Amino acid sequence: MKSVKGIKEKLRTTKPVIWEQLPDIELYKDQIIAYMQRQLISYDDNELLTGAMINNYIKAGALPRPNGKKYGREHIALLTAICALKPIMSVSDMEYLLKSQNENIDTESFYGLLCADIEKTMQTTADNIDDNLEEDNLPRYIVSIALQAAGLRLVCESLLRLLREENAEKERVKKEKSSSKKDKKENKDDKK
Repeated sequence: MKSVKGIKEKLRTTKPVIWEQLPDIELYKDQIIAYMQRQLISYDDNELLTGAMINNYIKAGALPRPNGKKYGREHIALLTAICALKPIMSVSDMEYLLKSQNENIDTESFYGLLCADIEKTMQTTADNIDDNLEEDNLPRYIVSIALQAAGLRLVCESLLRLLREENAEKERVKKEKSSSKKDKKENKDDKK
């Protein structure tokens, strides 16, 4: 099928720009929205991002507030991640995941890893598309890849739940240790 080759080519060639090529000046919201249309793969003319979506991401804590009314590289990096993840997870899950990720790594490094992951995933996806699809096999193929996507979404949700549980346990242990230290200090003060 001719269109399958087009899909594969788009997957292989469309990718976010590297950090150094992101605009080094801050952009207004309408400029950010226009810029983001080029950042990720889209097969229709529907907007990947709207002003209302940006406001919701800020309210949810997934995106920092703009500097005045302007958005910088950090915003573009996080919006790239958000737009890539939004078909798979809720805003609250994205917010949690991005905050967990960004506690351990700066935004520029995170963005570099994100771009590498997007490129690798799109390449692998393109490589796995059957070149010999026939029109009569297309519905079955679509069901098959939709089920793969559903399975991967279940894995994603399960791993995210495990991450939340592990982090909650770490926080509980940290509070217990802090409380224990405080109690010991108070006991020493009382004995004096």
